[in-house]
Amino acid sequence: MSKSLSLYLLLFIIVTLLLFYSRDNKSTIIKEDIFAINDTSMINTIFMADRYGNTITLKRGSKQWSVNNKYKARQSSISLLLNAIHSIRIQRPVPLNSLNNVIRDMSSIGVKIEIYTDLETKTYTIGYPTSDYLGTHMLLDGYNEPYIVHIPYFNGYISPQYGIQGQQINENNWRSHKIFDFGNEKINYISLKYYQDSSNSFSVKLNTDTILYDNNGNVFNVDNYSLDIYLNNISDISCEAFKNDSSYIKLSSQLHELIVNKDTLRTYKFNPDKIIDKSHNTNVSRMYANINNGELMLIQDYVFNKVLITHDELRE
Repeated sequence: MSKSLSLYLLLFIIVTLLLFYSRDNKSTIIKEDIFAINDTSMINTIFMADRYGNTITLKRGSKQWSVNNKYKARQSSISLLLNAIHSIRIQRPVPLNSLNNVIRDMSSIGVKIEIYTDLETKTYTIGYPTSDYLGTHMLLDGYNEPYIVHIPYFNGYISPQYGIQGQQINENNWRSHKIFDFGNEKINYISLKYYQDSSNSFSVKLNTDTILYDNNGNVFNVDNYSLDIYLNNISDISCEAFKNDSSYIKLSSQLHELIVNKDTLRTYKFNPDKIIDKSHNTNVSRMYANINNGELMLIQDYVFNKVLITHDELRE
């Protein structure tokens, strides 16, 4: 073999190895932000769909995002999602030895994301995290191969920021947990009834003159500072979670009935032996609740203690 031929063969082997190493360890795409949308203020709709038939549509309103045109969205969740959409970057290509398995998994368990702006639509599929949980497999629509993506300086995988748990989505994870929503409407009536000790029950009428009544109809002067704090607590109160099965309260004893304007919140004794979800900390004291006889909510005692007060705490 001539020296020149040997040299060419050696160069060919070196170039081949370099190309293989480059393909397996870093992105061959110049722009690492092909998944990202730089100006998230232009986003008007985000659609998600998993392989279990669940779909979620998040829409931007003039003041508030909505969930499936039914509920107000939780602002903290929306902010987390928009940050992910803005910050997501390609970390590296999927290694060649696992590429086929990743593509197969993406087609069977991937969660589809469609993002609509005034100028473009971006669609990608989110798959499993990497084995070290520091990256996430994602496939951008129009590309043949998935990539491993991440958020720089974020130590973890990004699926939870899209509301994905176990490759499933749930609209309850996006809903605002705020219980009373009056908008600009003023609170003008409050009634709190204790079923286990009626002597703690009271009502407040807030019109031109604020009047506090105890359970026997006796009238008391109101401490305005305490009342202002109480009204703020009612306006900001939130539940821990929404649950689809309301059968838990059928055999539970009712504890309280809190009426605010025309909304009625009822609380029920929680049975710790019947844990609804393993994600709930069993060491936290809870109650069941519903509002206007609607769906089941879980509420935490330490959160609701600031609204489940007695009339003595509002008196001058």
